[in-house]
Amino acid sequence: MKSNFLKKSLTSLLILGFWIGVWYLAALLVDSILLLPTPHDTLLALIGLLATAEFYKVVLFTLLRVAAGLLLGVAAGVLLALLRVALGIHFVRDVVAGALIGAASGGIGLAVLHLI
Repeated sequence: MKSNFLKKSLTSLLILGFWIGVWYLAALLVDSILLLPTPHDTLLALIGLLATAEFYKVVLFTLLRVAAGLLLGVAAGVLLALLRVALGIHFVRDVVAGALIGAASGGIGLAVLHLI
């Protein structure tokens, strides 16, 4: 069992090293720190950001936005499920498929008209 863990760990480290190497080579080819910084430059910037309070505020705000999006998605899913059960509306078949057929037959304007 220990051998299996070591094998998986080594494989993961090799894969990580491969992709960091690809990143490094791509950064050297691009030769622009603004377009594609090297892993070393990125790590130094991260270390610098970890020392600021603003970094943690931005991270917290981002996590709150992710949580809000997740909650809105769950609420929409529950609402659609309740509509499906209560009214017999097949949302994907009736609404989404209709919009896609309308879009395929002549554009977004027709897709909107198809829903009306």
